Amino acid sequence: MRSEKILHHPDSTSKGRADQKNARKEAKLRINKLVIENGRADVNVAALGSKPQSITLKRIEMTDIDGQAGATPEQVAKQVLNASVAEVSREVAETGAKQLLDKGLHRALEQIQR
Repeated sequence: MRSEKILHHPDSTSKGRADQKNARKEAKLRINKLVIENGRADVNVAALGSKPQSITLKRIEMTDIDGQAGATPEQVAKQVLNASVAEVSREVAETGAKQLLDKGLHRALEQIQR
């Protein structure tokens, strides 16, 4: 009977020990402040003429990434990537709106000149 309990106990298996060891080794990061400056993204947006464009990103500043509990490197990467993608989206929208407005004004001027 005693041997059955040991065999079925999760800590007695090599997998159980490996899982515990990995859980202890998983790094947690606490980042008080992260600043990304002079970022650049190369984008290709069909609505903007399908020409690749280089977009300069505004300063991205993040504070207290996952607070006191800390975060795994994967969780930190997700948060940083989400902030970067959001900034790229804002810049693309701003650039696209400006280009569409310029095209509209150009067409309107052509119509007036006729």
